[in-house]
Order: sequence, then structure tokens, then C-alpha cells
Amino acid sequence: KTSQILIDDSCNIGISATILYDTKMESHSSLGDKSLLMKGETLSRDTQWLGSPAQYYQPISTYEPVAGISEEIIDVTSS
Repeated sequence: KTSQILIDDSCNIGISATILYDTKMESHSSLGDKSLLMKGETLSRDTQWLGSPAQYYQPISTYEPVAGISEEIIDVTSS
């Protein structure tokens, strides 16, 4: 049996977040630190999700930093 995890452009996945199979993160969606994206779920474009299981928090257009969303950018391409 095979399944997919689809992550579109410019998504944010928080530290220690878990993403289960058959899920999709649409462009510019954000999954908070230590959050759990359950199987079969889709995070809509330009939205933030927090918690375990992940619950809708707010659209990115009204973004205000909150606990659980990492502001740090990590460069994984450098050696």
C-alpha cells in the first residue's frame, strides 16, 4: 500500500511537527511547532494551523506571531 504527502510552495512546518499520510499542505500554509496533521487532512492556502491534532488558527493575511509558530529560518542547504 502506498500513499502521499503533498507539500506545495512556501509552506512552513514547525519544529517537531508530525505529518501523517494522505495529507496536503496548500501553498503558504503553516503547521505550528509540535502540531499533528492527521491522515486525510488538507491545510488550505494561506492559513495557520496549531495543535495536536492541528486546528485552524487564522489566515496568513492577518498573521500575528503566536506561541507554537516558529519565526526562525533554518538553512538546510549549507554544510
